[in-house]
Amino acid sequence: MRPVLSLALAPMLALAALLCLLQPAGAQPSDADRAKQWFLEHDRDHNGYVTLEEVMGYEAKLFKRMDQEGAGRLREDQYCAGIPSTKPTELERCHNRFSKIDANGDAYITLDEIQDFYRVVLQTADQNQDGKVTLAEFMAATVGQ
Repeated sequence: MRPVLSLALAPMLALAALLCLLQPAGAQPSDADRAKQWFLEHDRDHNGYVTLEEVMGYEAKLFKRMDQEGAGRLREDQYCAGIPSTKPTELERCHNRFSKIDANGDAYITLDEIQDFYRVVLQTADQNQDGKVTLAEFMAATVGQ
């Protein structure tokens, strides 16, 4: 006896197959997609804007997770860990961000350097200087950078 697909499951499988065909293999997200994803991840209370405190808190949490050795600093391979070698554009983007964050050029980044970096990013993005960066402000300041 052959198993029969449920009528409800068949359309979902067809849609999934169609989406796979429409999405180019290994497609990279756009700058706008990456910026929006970053913003959504950092908007911890989902109120439509990020604050310096919100970003600093989340970045501290990420730093602690990446600093498994407890050294208080990260090498580039630790900072960019998890990006597969099959995504050279993402690896290059991470390398460039690491270089920008590494203010003293010692090949390590500290939580202070990360926070200084994002402080500048947010101050630049906060067009009306109200201490709250909206998605529109963030996108205007970061997409294409």
